Amino acid sequence: MKSVFTAATVLFFTAVVIVMSSGADAAKGADHNFATPSEADVVLHVKGLACESCAKTMKERLIEIDGIDNAQVFLEGEQYVDLFLQDGATVTEDRLTEAVEGCGFVLERVEFRRKGSTE
Repeated sequence: MKSVFTAATVLFFTAVVIVMSSGADAAKGADHNFATPSEADVVLHVKGLACESCAKTMKERLIEIDGIDNAQVFLEGEQYVDLFLQDGATVTEDRLTEAVEGCGFVLERVEFRRKGSTE
């Protein structure tokens, strides 16, 4: 009886490990269409973003700027926008401020994270 219990326990824990591992692998490979701020070339900290419509407007305005390849807007917690620049592209803080304020929001802070991302 003890060997059946031991075998069942080992089998159970093996199954748990497999399920947990496959979930972690799936999460790594999942395309969430977002990145952490540390992966972005530029991070904009914006005040006033409240809804998906705001996020859509902001993204559309920002990707119109020459050199910006993609923008991802985050509404949860601190509102911020990750910007991903085209290779070799630069943007100015003035141009980013103009775009954000043109949408009716306040640009609180800009973080240039990629060397050479600002002019």
